[in-house]
Amino acid sequence: MDDKLVTVASFAHSFQAQFAKEALEEEGINCFLAATHAHSLWGDGATIQNIDLQVKEADKDRALKIVEAVLQSGSDESAKDEREEGNGLQ
Repeated sequence: MDDKLVTVASFAHSFQAQFAKEALEEEGINCFLAATHAHSLWGDGATIQNIDLQVKEADKDRALKIVEAVLQSGSDESAKDEREEGNGLQ
């Protein structure tokens, strides 16, 4: 069996990455978070950190569907919160 890891999503914020990781684990998919860093090419010292969510290649298709659903759910909740704030609802 091939245990090669593939990245199914990248996140700028650790809480998003952890939320997606927990969703995969709840579905029985082993996954890992790997931080990657990129340094500015302009020499201003800025760095960008991405957090990659990785799974075994055999779990890739199933994991992509789950992560997509989780991200869509989070997007829907953010939009709902914004609408409620805009309407003065609490």
